[in-house]
Amino acid sequence: MSSIEADNNGNLYFGTEGGGITIQNYLTKKVTYINKNNSKKLPSNNIKSMLLTDDNLLWIGTFNAGLAVYDINSKQFVNYKISKSLQEYLIQTGVYALEQESDSVIWIGSFGKGLIRYDIENQVFNYFRHQPDNLSLLSGDIIRTIHIDKNDVLWAGTQRGLNKINLKTFNVDNIDIKHFLFNQEKIIGEAVLTLFEDAKNRIWVGTKYKGLFVYENDVFKNVELQVNDKLVTTIHAITTDNSNNLWVSTNQGI
Repeated sequence: MSSIEADNNGNLYFGTEGGGITIQNYLTKKVTYINKNNSKKLPSNNIKSMLLTDDNLLWIGTFNAGLAVYDINSKQFVNYKISKSLQEYLIQTGVYALEQESDSVIWIGSFGKGLIRYDIENQVFNYFRHQPDNLSLLSGDIIRTIHIDKNDVLWAGTQRGLNKINLKTFNVDNIDIKHFLFNQEKIIGEAVLTLFEDAKNRIWVGTKYKGLFVYENDVFKNVELQVNDKLVTTIHAITTDNSNNLWVSTNQGI
């Protein structure tokens, strides 16, 4: 299971790594499937990310076959929502993260081709990639997670560090990206796997090798976790419950 989305009709969408998408209605208990056996418009059964936008379109990122779009109302694929040029850019490319900025703009995190801003209405996309000689750009081209916080700041976790973009002052022709958990001199950083914003607007960061971090008062702090007296180093997912307890999925359980 790589990703989960939910709609307003009681349907849960489970993205799997080999079986396409499983849809389960928790009210009726009915289960249906979207996969390459029943839809040729799904480019791969290996799903890495999903995003259900406000217009009831399910954007689907695959392991190595780009992007697809499914209308949950008509139950039809509407891949024409993806411009031909974006489809070509994402050929044989993984889409590991998706995030909605507005009704007409989504951000796409690719595995190797950087961060992509896509204007759905005008079918125009811009990509931002790592350049060793330009420290105002991405710290890495493998994007595993994206989050837009309540202050209109976009956070993009890469294979080497965390990137911060202020969307209030964003200029596609003069982008300025701030780096965290990244050594600019050595061009190395932490592999960021997941991001989560809590009720206090704190940003929690799960990494592959250095465990859990929290961003508060403009400072990142490492939060030490242990399971059975063993230090937790790999964080896959983070969430909270109704009592504001933090739940963390790790290589050593929850």
